[in-house]
Amino acid sequence: MIKYAIVPTAWGEVLLAGSARGLCGLALPPARKCDPHRRAKKIWNECTHAGSLLQDLQNQIAQYFDGQTIDFNASVDLSGLTDFQQKVLTTTKQLKYGQTITYANLGKSIGQPTAARAVAQALGQNPIPLVIPCHRVIGSDGLGGFSAEQGVKLKQKMLEMEAAALAATA
Repeated sequence: MIKYAIVPTAWGEVLLAGSARGLCGLALPPARKCDPHRRAKKIWNECTHAGSLLQDLQNQIAQYFDGQTIDFNASVDLSGLTDFQQKVLTTTKQLKYGQTITYANLGKSIGQPTAARAVAQALGQNPIPLVIPCHRVIGSDGLGGFSAEQGVKLKQKMLEMEAAALAATA
């Protein structure tokens, strides 16, 4: 059974989905205001609302979008993904706030030095963006893609916010 929660943030509503194994889905703020319950049902079909789901993570997400330096530590459920996808996402989850890596270097770090394209495809299937910070993986010639609803504009905004927060503390 999938349960979901709605997290109001300074950037819009984030949706979380959890299974018995942990966080299994996260939807970043949409481009336009919409009914979050309808949006959750569209993304996860058979799900029920549980407002207090992963309350610590909800607080961390709100803090992140307020510009605070957050490294997420939630338990995640990647059971529906291939071994390769899980390896890519598990490695990506280790990226720290403000840190970036290229798709090619991520491929090298998992022992697949020629797999930059496959790494990008695995990241495009990331069900838990932000907590598994795929926005921190960039192309060697630019930002690369971002499969969140707001696309590369949101990726760029998140990276700029992280860089600004790190600069403010330096």
